[in-house]
Amino acid sequence: MRFSRFVFASLAAAGVVLTGLVPASAAGTTLVVLGPSNARGYMTEIIAMYQKAHPDVTINAAYAGSQTILKNVESGAAVDAVIIGMHTLTPDAQKLLDPLTQLYTAHVVIATSRTALTMPHAVRITSARDLAKPGVRLAGGVPGSGPRIFEDQVYNGLGKLYGGDFEKKVRANIQVTKTDVAQIAAALDAGLVDAAPFLSADIDSKMDKVELPPDVQVTLTFSSATVKTAPHAAAARDFVAFLSSPAAMAAYKKHGFTTH
Repeated sequence: MRFSRFVFASLAAAGVVLTGLVPASAAGTTLVVLGPSNARGYMTEIIAMYQKAHPDVTINAAYAGSQTILKNVESGAAVDAVIIGMHTLTPDAQKLLDPLTQLYTAHVVIATSRTALTMPHAVRITSARDLAKPGVRLAGGVPGSGPRIFEDQVYNGLGKLYGGDFEKKVRANIQVTKTDVAQIAAALDAGLVDAAPFLSADIDSKMDKVELPPDVQVTLTFSSATVKTAPHAAAARDFVAFLSSPAAMAAYKKHGFTTH
């Protein structure tokens, strides 16, 4: 599995922790599947179900920010299938994928850190208006990342809703930038920041959520596809089809996502 090792090395170089990977099967088929950093929970369940029904197939899944996933696909790395947020998919990358199948949606909220509230000079955030307060520490995404894309939608919408220099004040409060939602979650949980735009499904026990105003609702769609150059195209298509099965849909719902 020389090509699989290339993909994993590329992900590791980007700072992705590769956990849950299993050794390639000597006799069967090993699929390389890349997904967003918040997919680990439902993918663990889906992979277990699929491999039980297909003992000759091993799924090697790695989780990363959208930039890393797209770079691997665009570089020609031997990836069989991807799960990707449609808000991050570039036209050039889409040309490298087979037709996409929608899996689920997620809506964006403001996540606030419970840990941060225990610290001196904490700023309580109870509405989107509070994001512009002096002293608020916000986390955001690096340019081009999935979090940055939906963050921009949120802040642009709030700027239009509240007017004046509201958006400028909010952006001035961004103290930390990360490449994916898992890293932003870590910053929130540690109390390094007070708040960040975040997916509702990803809120954990160390966070509270503040809903955005009705006029600034942002909903993200996540889809799956096989890569056109997939080393194991037939097996990859079968796994992608399973990702939209009733069993997989139940896993998405269990982890807080919305299916249609």
